[in-house]
Amino acid sequence: MKLSIRKYSMEFIAVLLSLLILVPIYMILVNSFKDYAGSNKLSLSWNGVTLNQILNNYSEVIQIAKLATAYKNSLLITCLSVIFIVFFGAMSGFIIQRRKSRLTEGANYAIIAGLSVPFCAPATFFLIKSLGLSQTYTGIILVFVALSFPTSVFLFTGYFKSIPNHLDESAALDGCGPIRLFGQIIFPLILPVTVTVIIISFMGIWNDFSVSIFLMNTPKKFTVVLTTFSFYGQKHSDWNLLFADIILISLPIVVIFLLLQKYVVSGLTSGAVKG
Repeated sequence: MKLSIRKYSMEFIAVLLSLLILVPIYMILVNSFKDYAGSNKLSLSWNGVTLNQILNNYSEVIQIAKLATAYKNSLLITCLSVIFIVFFGAMSGFIIQRRKSRLTEGANYAIIAGLSVPFCAPATFFLIKSLGLSQTYTGIILVFVALSFPTSVFLFTGYFKSIPNHLDESAALDGCGPIRLFGQIIFPLILPVTVTVIIISFMGIWNDFSVSIFLMNTPKKFTVVLTTFSFYGQKHSDWNLLFADIILISLPIVVIFLLLQKYVVSGLTSGAVKG
C-alpha cells in the first residue's frame, strides 16, 4: 500500500513538473492576442484581448512577414526533402540489414559516422556555390537529405531486424523480384518507423535556421523560420506581432506531431532488442 501511494505521488509530481513547459507556450499565445502596450508587459492575463485585436495582429503578420510565400517555400523544401530521405533511407537500410558483406558493413559504418560529424556551414556553402546550386531549391534539398540520411538509415536498419528473413525467401520462391519485394511486401510493414523518420525529418527541416540562412537568404526564398529573423529586425519591439509570427510558423508542426506521435515511440523501439 505504501509503495502504491509513493508510486502515484511520484507520478503526480512528474506530471506537474512536465506541465511547466506549457507556461512559456501559454505566455506566447496570450500575448500574441494583445495590442502593443499589453504584450510588452509579458503577463499571463487575458486583459485587453479582443477578437478584433487578434485578427489585426495575425493579418498584419501574414502581410508584413509574407508568410504565404514563406509557407510555400518551406512546404516545397520540406516535403521533397522528406520524400528523398525516406526513399533512400529505407532502401539503404534494407540492403545493409539483409546483405551481410564487408561492403555493406563498411557502408553502414561510413553512414553511421555521419551522425557524429558536425554541420560545417561555410564549407557547405562554398561547395553548393561551386556546383551552381546557390539560392536554389535543389541545393538546399540536397543538403537536408545529406544531413538527415544517416539518422534515417540508422532507424530503418534497426527496424528491419524485427522483420523475419523468411518473408524475403518466400517471396523469392514465388517469383517476386527485388523491387516488387521491397515495394509491395516489405515497405507496408515498416509504417511505424517510416512515420517516425517523416516526423523527425519534417520537424528538423521545418525548424531549421542555420542551413537556410546560408543557402536561402533572399527574401523571395525565405522559409518560415527566416521570417521570424527578418520580422524581428523590423518589429523588434512589437512583441504581440513577434509572438503571432511564432505561433503561425509553429502550429503546423505541432499539429502533425500530436496526430502522429504514437508512431514515433513504436518506430524507435521496434527492433531495438532483436539481433
